[in-house]
Amino acid sequence: MTSRTLIAATALATGLLTATATAWAAPAGTDSAPAERGKGCGYSDSLSTISSGSRGDAVRQAQCLLQLHGYRVSIDGAFGPDTDAAVRDLQAAYGLKIDGVVGPDTWTVLYSY
Repeated sequence: MTSRTLIAATALATGLLTATATAWAAPAGTDSAPAERGKGCGYSDSLSTISSGSRGDAVRQAQCLLQLHGYRVSIDGAFGPDTDAAVRDLQAAYGLKIDGVVGPDTWTVLYSY
């Protein structure tokens, strides 16, 4: 187990990870399906397209995955300005179209933590 994985596991186990804290996780294997790698968040299995103004469990899932990528967003189920900014930053970092929309390509990157 790497020290990064051990730190993440310890933080989760002791309840030190909060909704606004940066989460760290070991890279997921490339052989598992994206929906399987993100089950740790557990908010939604849906890969529906979401964007500014969206609400619900798919937004919570995206916010949780954004935290796993190191973005400081609240997991509140509301796709507001902070979530939009984080999505745009993620899209820029991975060479995606920067539109703030979480569609198939952005979901794939989100699940690549």
